[in-house]
Amino acid sequence: MSTRLRLTPVALPPEDVPAAAERFTRTLVGLTRTVWHPDCTFDSALAAICAAAADALQVERVTAWRHDAGAGELRCLFAYDRDAPAAAAADREAVLPLAEYAEALADVRTFETVEVEVADTEAAPGLRVYLQDHRIRALLYAPAYLDGELLGVLCHESVERVRRWTREEITFAGSMGDYMAMAHEIARRRRAEAEVEHLRLHDADTGLGTATIAWSCCASAWTTRATRASRWPS
Repeated sequence: MSTRLRLTPVALPPEDVPAAAERFTRTLVGLTRTVWHPDCTFDSALAAICAAAADALQVERVTAWRHDAGAGELRCLFAYDRDAPAAAAADREAVLPLAEYAEALADVRTFETVEVEVADTEAAPGLRVYLQDHRIRALLYAPAYLDGELLGVLCHESVERVRRWTREEITFAGSMGDYMAMAHEIARRRRAEAEVEHLRLHDADTGLGTATIAWSCCASAWTTRATRASRWPS
């Protein structure tokens, strides 16, 4: 037995394609500067990506999910809700089963959902409740891959509006998934560089800074020399 949540597509007013393309381009340029900024962390990058994607695609919600391969789940890392920031903060602990999306995420870069079928399992209520609680009527998922492995998913959620995604929107959403992966890789490299720098400046055995060790050695040598000097006959 299964429960089907039917979302019927409706016609939306056509948008000027050049205007949309220009908006997407501006967003990508701005995000590139943000993500590569020295002060940008992975968390702040996710916040910027979600907010920028929501604005560019004109959707109410964008959520970033981490792929937990061991548990077969998607765990929410960040949620942006244009109209309810407080509610979005509460979503950051949400967990969804990956079973319904695993095959699609493995085969395509982005995909839309205008009709959701949820199997009658223990995990199903979580997905069904998530969709109903947030009044989500259309989804556009963009998987984030890193070195061939699924890192996570960026989900663009249309609230109370069913929509058919255009080719330009799907391409842009795919770029947002790439930015999520890029932000993760930048953060990983910066951590690795920081560790190398720490090892360069600290003793591996004691953890003390090399400058501290050098000063300690000098002080010890000076003390020893002063002690010996005090023993000389006057």
